[in-house]
Amino acid sequence: MIKSGHFRCQESKSWSKIRQNGVIPMLYLTVFLTILVSQQYSEPLDTTSFDSLSAEIETIDSVLDVVRGTPNEWPLLLRKAELLLEMGDTSRAKLTLNSLMRLDIDDSTAAKAYLLAAELAESDSAKAQILAEFSTKYPFASGRRDALLEAAALSEKIGMKRKALELRKMLASDYRDGRESQQCAIARLRLEVGDPQRAVLLAKRLMAYRSEQMQSVLFRGQLLLGDTVEALLNGFRSNSQEVKETEASILLKSGYWDYVVSMLSSAEPLSPRERAILSIALADIGEVELALGHVVQYELFDEFDSLGFPEMRRFFEAYEILNDMGDLDTAIALAAELPDTWPFLRLKADIVSKMADFGSDSLPYQLVTPLIEKSYYPKERTLLKIYRWMLDHGDYPNAAKLEVELSKYGYAPPKSVMQRLEEFKAYAQRLYEATGDTSYAVEAARWDSILSDLVQFKIDSLQERFDVLLTKIDSLLEDGDTVAAWSLLKLFDWNGFSLDEEDAAKTVELAFKLRRYAEAESLAVQYLRTYQAAPHRKDVLKLLGLVYVALGKFEEAVLPLYGLVGEDREATNAFAYVAINLGHPEIVKKLDGLSPNLKLRAAVRSGDLSIAKNVELGMLDESLLREFLVLLAEREPDRAFKLADSLKVSYILRAEMAVVYALKKGDFEFAKKNALSARSFYRIGVAYMRRGKGKEDLDSALVYLQKAFDMGELADAAFKIGSIHYAQNRPRKAIEFYRLALKCDTLKPLAFYNIGMAFKSLGEIDSATRYLNIVVDSFGTDEISLDAENSLAFIYQDELSDFDRALRLWNDLEGELQSYDDEVELKYWKAEALLASNRTNQALLEYLKVVKAKPKGDNWRATAMLKAAKIYAILGKSRKAEKLFRQLIDERGPGDQLSIVAEQELQKLNLEDEQ
Repeated sequence: MIKSGHFRCQESKSWSKIRQNGVIPMLYLTVFLTILVSQQYSEPLDTTSFDSLSAEIETIDSVLDVVRGTPNEWPLLLRKAELLLEMGDTSRAKLTLNSLMRLDIDDSTAAKAYLLAAELAESDSAKAQILAEFSTKYPFASGRRDALLEAAALSEKIGMKRKALELRKMLASDYRDGRESQQCAIARLRLEVGDPQRAVLLAKRLMAYRSEQMQSVLFRGQLLLGDTVEALLNGFRSNSQEVKETEASILLKSGYWDYVVSMLSSAEPLSPRERAILSIALADIGEVELALGHVVQYELFDEFDSLGFPEMRRFFEAYEILNDMGDLDTAIALAAELPDTWPFLRLKADIVSKMADFGSDSLPYQLVTPLIEKSYYPKERTLLKIYRWMLDHGDYPNAAKLEVELSKYGYAPPKSVMQRLEEFKAYAQRLYEATGDTSYAVEAARWDSILSDLVQFKIDSLQERFDVLLTKIDSLLEDGDTVAAWSLLKLFDWNGFSLDEEDAAKTVELAFKLRRYAEAESLAVQYLRTYQAAPHRKDVLKLLGLVYVALGKFEEAVLPLYGLVGEDREATNAFAYVAINLGHPEIVKKLDGLSPNLKLRAAVRSGDLSIAKNVELGMLDESLLREFLVLLAEREPDRAFKLADSLKVSYILRAEMAVVYALKKGDFEFAKKNALSARSFYRIGVAYMRRGKGKEDLDSALVYLQKAFDMGELADAAFKIGSIHYAQNRPRKAIEFYRLALKCDTLKPLAFYNIGMAFKSLGEIDSATRYLNIVVDSFGTDEISLDAENSLAFIYQDELSDFDRALRLWNDLEGELQSYDDEVELKYWKAEALLASNRTNQALLEYLKVVKAKPKGDNWRATAMLKAAKIYAILGKSRKAEKLFRQLIDERGPGDQLSIVAEQELQKLNLEDEQ
């Protein structure tokens, strides 16, 4: 009887009898299940009573006692759970669903049961776990992709980053659609679980797909790898808010406060984090009042902890007290806890100065001592104020000690102090003579020592002497006598004295003009350490950057020049030159006012000739012009040869251009006739390799590459020669040349990889794994590292039978390969490893994924289908095995080798059935 959408059955005598006998007629059971399943989709009416639901559950329980352990149990348990929910008995519904989910149910039932259980989950964690289990156990069930997406999002939300990463990898591996989106999420999660190398690799690959997000991952990943310079170059003038904030933080922590202020002062609106960074930078350049105004107005005190600058909170709290003339003892206590570095020395100096100005009876010597001992700018003005306070309060011994320190700045002791010290000395001497007490003699000797030190450091004309010296050096420079100028500068006896800030900056400039770059570097670094907030800091930073460029220290040059880009033309050109040499010629497109040489250099290095558009070529660097014309001969030959005629280039250059043009057309004979240089022979060798028409082309390539190698084209030619030897089955010879290619940094990853593969072909597995692991460990941000992992997985699986290690590598690669087809093939090899290690059920799922992913007629699909059918047969699932065997025969045809094997396997199944 059907009522209100529910099947009801009153237990009759006949039904009781049937139950007692333990037999349910098949027709009766079929009708019952059909009604049960169909009414799942009918809308229950409001008139449904609690009793009717209970009766239906009782009936289901009666049937369950009979069908337990059969597929007929599944829909009954699912229906029972639904009825319990209608009754409001969530607890029993969950227990019923859990019982169902523990069974080996079909995909359709699993989808309904797991998704219903997920809806009933009491927490995000429980829901994520249910959805993840469903997605893993039932890869072909309806709704699985949506379940994976939700499970991944929930796992991330509750902080289970590694689980989220695993689920995102499944999505990218199992579904072609949306792979790039999932790989972007994988890149971000790789970063968050502490794998910046793989994060950077994926971010570089996916930059075109989701540039802003991937730029942020790339930027943070390179910072975590310690590659600050590469991060800054990749993030240069990025639109990403996160990149901008991190960029400012890097410059701040590196001591380039001036640049941070320039960068953020004109950038509106600022985030609280950026405003806190700006406040710190303002304090660092001495603009404490302005910085404090930002902190108080925008309530930034809490931001300093999250930025990793907790001491700045105490710094600004102390200044707030100081400005309001609050409890100075609290300000002193806060200042005393802070390091004896800039800008905290400035706070300590300001507290001491304010107390001295207001005629305090005592000074906090815990703050005074670091002011005397440490170097900071402007130290001498603070020391003078402390010195005068000591004189006013009769603290002559400490004043005398401070005289020595002040003398280093050109300040001579006043006559009154000298006279007073002479009086102290004379008084002690008289007491000794009158009493014979030697302690007075010791006291007299101490005063005499202090006086001697003061006399030694009394140099009233220090500044005057230096001014005269600078005038003479300038005169020598005008005459071009740089040697004499430097010798004169070196004659000056510094003797521990500190000149004023402007003169210290001048010494850096002089050393740079004299091309004494090592000395200029040392002087600039010393200046920047001493003068933390000074008017000439930017000038010295620029000079330091130019010095690093002159010394070829391109990475060191990035930070000093970074903040001057666009502000100073010379610094901008120097920065562009550095960026090109560090492999970032694309940065040139973002800069204005560059020299023609730099534009041409960028065009040649990047291969983007549009960068050099409208550049006047007549006055350019000859080597650059040569590279440009050769590149142009391949792209725009007519224009290239017209330019060569107008510029009257050398015969050798025209010949090289002719070689490039001939090879572009495929005219090898003409190219060989014009080949004169090592580079031309190299180009011909590579062209033969690319054409690759059998052994003859490889032999010809080897001849010309060897010529190039003998003429000095070492690393590039060596690498290509190694590749030819490897292709012609001479791995030992290939290794010899690949090792020569290791001298070139750009070729190292490939060379190490190829050496490893050559050793593998020789059967020297230990050497092979060693070189391949070098690629994985040292070049993890390069795509070749994935190839190395792939090759290592095959070695562990095929050569060493270390299936666990192979599976770890397959799992690591899963979801992160460039193409979906590669992902599918990975599943096949993963299945092979699982099968070899007796994880049969897991292997079956992977084979079936290959079958589903590949089209009919594909060999991967057919082989995986055969393997899956065999596993079904082993597991005793003959019907499923038979279905796959017959499907394989239909798809491949009766004469195919795999079809023949499938026929044989079918006969075994039939024999078993008959027995």
